Amino acid sequence: MSFSKTTAIAALMTAAAALPAAAQDLCGGAAANGTWIGGSDETSDIASGFGPFDMTAQVPAGGEHVAIFNVSTASDVRVEAAPVADGDTVIDLLDASGVVILSDDDGGGFLASRGEISLDPGTYCLATRSYDDAALTADVRVGLTVHDPITSGGFNDYDAVCLPETEAVSFGGTNLNEGLEAGVAATASIGDTPFYRFNLSEPTSISFTAENQSADPILRIFDNTGYMLAENDDYDGLNSRLDFVQPLEAGTYCIGLIALSDPGAPVTVTANAFSEQDYLETLYNNAETSPPLDGSYPVTDLGLISTRARADVRVDDDLIWHQFQVDQPGLILIEGIGTGGVDAMLTLFDDFGRMITQNDDYGQSLDAQIAARVQPGTYVLAVGRPADYFYGEPGITRVGIEMFVSAR
Repeated sequence: MSFSKTTAIAALMTAAAALPAAAQDLCGGAAANGTWIGGSDETSDIASGFGPFDMTAQVPAGGEHVAIFNVSTASDVRVEAAPVADGDTVIDLLDASGVVILSDDDGGGFLASRGEISLDPGTYCLATRSYDDAALTADVRVGLTVHDPITSGGFNDYDAVCLPETEAVSFGGTNLNEGLEAGVAATASIGDTPFYRFNLSEPTSISFTAENQSADPILRIFDNTGYMLAENDDYDGLNSRLDFVQPLEAGTYCIGLIALSDPGAPVTVTANAFSEQDYLETLYNNAETSPPLDGSYPVTDLGLISTRARADVRVDDDLIWHQFQVDQPGLILIEGIGTGGVDAMLTLFDDFGRMITQNDDYGQSLDAQIAARVQPGTYVLAVGRPADYFYGEPGITRVGIEMFVSAR
């Protein structure tokens, strides 16, 4: 990797002092723990033409690294983050008010992140984090699109926008509303059909999916001006999903697709009328929240855990849910031992649906283990496999729960 004179300045200034109070409110407060990528406000203008800015980002576990830069004149800008060793970067580009105007996971190729966008004059923040919330080190570059990139890029144009004049295949005929109850679907490779266009005759809440893990699709929805309303990658394994709970207004829209892996793999795009029940069940199966404990969703009650409990759980594509109670403060230790090649995953929630902790692979194995301090009350445990299913097969996970209390 070659570095410009600006890069050298940035490297020397990475450990600069804390931002002045006036700058800490930038990007909706995200800049409070950020660093000017060029060392200072005055030396961080990417439109100056001196070359790209580079810095090494130390991303803490569960946190993010924020690089701040200026654009003095309207410019076409590329932002990138590439893991130095192990890791999977995710980037968000925020404007001065804190609105995310670009987000990317693997657009730089493999596990690196990359995005290109036209920016008006202003101040911007590039936030880099880890896909799995683990600590990582990443090379970060902010440059103009005429500068050399540090990432290889993926199979598609990541700056692709669906404008009114963009060629797109009709989706759902002249009125998508007419087919939503039964569902509207189309299948084609993203290489051949990156855009679909549809019309709504009335305000409508819709759910969209893009499915084929071999393609690893990114799903985008644009309005008829080319403004991107929403984007999703890896909602269900490597498949994507967008739920418009608030109705889309009547009008013309465009579906945009990007293949992070195989652009020749057939991807099925589906639109359905939004279903709150289906939406909630998807959240449950992604361990984004826990189901209610009122009997409306299957949850097995393991009762009071005073010493030790054990259960064999058959896991397939859906998570299996259990609840248990503790009657005194202490430490709960839960182990998930996969049999026959099962990749066990455990997620622990309190009874309000707030995640306490989650674990997939503990140590060097595919087994899972979590430990958490608990107070008297009810807890909810999800047992299953990681959403990407890269490792392991459906089968039995042996779950052991042990309760430890302080000696008196």
